Amino acid sequence: MSTRIRLTCTEGKLQGKQIDLVGPHVYSVGRAADCDLHIPRDPDCQAVSRHHCLLMVDVPKVSVYDCGSRNGTFVNETWIGHQATDSGRPTHCNLTAGDQLRLGNLAFRVEIIQDKADQFEWPLALPKPGQAEMCDLSPCI
Repeated sequence: MSTRIRLTCTEGKLQGKQIDLVGPHVYSVGRAADCDLHIPRDPDCQAVSRHHCLLMVDVPKVSVYDCGSRNGTFVNETWIGHQATDSGRPTHCNLTAGDQLRLGNLAFRVEIIQDKADQFEWPLALPKPGQAEMCDLSPCI
């Protein structure tokens, strides 16, 4: 097995649900049917926008980008994005283990899960400078 990012819902309708993310991949999150992480179209989840945010996963790194959501995206209760974001407010945030990600009335705890077999692999395969893959985030703009 490999290292992965785990989101565990700690508040809201999906409480207790765990989602494992592997990468590199960009996951769209929202109530729309075309989202990778589809939030139910349920009255309890209406505060989550149809295309609420993106999770950019390149394990063990993960970042969240708000996609102009109506009610905003919060990390550790700090507002990182909203459709009315002024130019001085960031619309993205790097997540670390233990962080809380809030979308509407849903809260998720971020965990980085590393299987024991992965902890002892050597040498580490690191990308060469300038070879990091870029992601087109234009759908959020």
